[in-house]
Amino acid sequence: MKQVITPIVFAADENYLFSACVAIYSMLKNAINKESYVVYILSDVHYSEGGWSCIRKLQNKFPDILIEVLYIDKSKFCRAKMRIKHTSLITMYRLGLPTVLKQYDYCLYLDTDILVLGDLSELRMMDLEGHLCAGVLDDEIQTNFRVGSELEIPDLHSYVNAGVLLMNLKLMRQEGVENNFFPALEIGYSMQDQDILNRYCYGKIKLISHIYNCYSRRSRYPKDICILHFSGGPDVHPWENRKTKNDALWWEYANFFKDTSLYVKTIERSEQYMFERDYQNIISKCKSRSNIYIWGYTRSACCFANFLRENGVDNDVIFIDSDKKKTKYVFEGKPIKTPEELKMEKSMLVINAVQRRKEEVDKQILRLGVSKNDIIQYYDKSDFYYRVLDERYYEKERQEFFLMKYGVKIN
Repeated sequence: MKQVITPIVFAADENYLFSACVAIYSMLKNAINKESYVVYILSDVHYSEGGWSCIRKLQNKFPDILIEVLYIDKSKFCRAKMRIKHTSLITMYRLGLPTVLKQYDYCLYLDTDILVLGDLSELRMMDLEGHLCAGVLDDEIQTNFRVGSELEIPDLHSYVNAGVLLMNLKLMRQEGVENNFFPALEIGYSMQDQDILNRYCYGKIKLISHIYNCYSRRSRYPKDICILHFSGGPDVHPWENRKTKNDALWWEYANFFKDTSLYVKTIERSEQYMFERDYQNIISKCKSRSNIYIWGYTRSACCFANFLRENGVDNDVIFIDSDKKKTKYVFEGKPIKTPEELKMEKSMLVINAVQRRKEEVDKQILRLGVSKNDIIQYYDKSDFYYRVLDERYYEKERQEFFLMKYGVKIN
């Protein structure tokens, strides 16, 4: 009997290629029957030499495995409305897999922010029993009534996370579901293509065990976990946040690529991420400057200004805000100033405390003549940041949190 091949599919631009390669390495390292694996990476760009060096390293380690990059025409997706900040258009490309992989009846789609910790044979060979796709129930969506009403489906009892998706490509082609997928790209669903898949496959989605899509940020995991999913954005991604849960495990697999330039760039990226969220770095820089300007007069920024005082920063602190209505307020007896009132000084430091438009504000500050070396970022650590912390960092972060939010020092 001829063996049915179920290819594994990832989608990655240059920014997510390294995490994709780490995911592929973990998958192949833990596979029992490696010879049956066919791996495709969807892309709309030509990777850098550093990216290709990671792919070649995989090919050299697993010479019997087909690892191929499939270039996608993104014109079909250019009208898609993106709602999730940390995602890119390339995640939408899974919607086109019935046509892209027309030579296959099935495929297993995997997000790039995963580790495969067990063999996938049972999942790949699973009988879909007439369903369009199979995935793990997204239990965080179940109580989100807004998503249910937005999708106009009777319930969310079979709403799955699309990071691990076994797809019945043959049946999708027969039922023409792509004809629904592509027009829906323009609607702007909250969860983007995941909503589209759940909306138009409703009633024909098979639920599978949580071992195949377990969120890394959870406190408890099944003993026989097969796929660990670092879902939730930069605070959860170990290649950015080195303090997140299970970061050490992810880097164990990433170290396979330690002799590549992409590995070095990823290390540098994570170090920058950590530097910007280590408040001691901002405190040290503030102490070396005479005048401190904080851009963005908000409650969070005021808490941070008080935090600086508690940590020995006694320099003048002046708030800047583009909203002229805020000039009626004062901080430590000094009125809030507009950007036009910002004075260029030799020993000045501008702290960008705006949370959602950081790049835009940085450009505005630079246009005013401030040197890039005189700008530093302040990131307000959200509740989510603290929830995904690895226990190694609980105590230090807890002390900093209480001092920041409440001005209270705890032991």
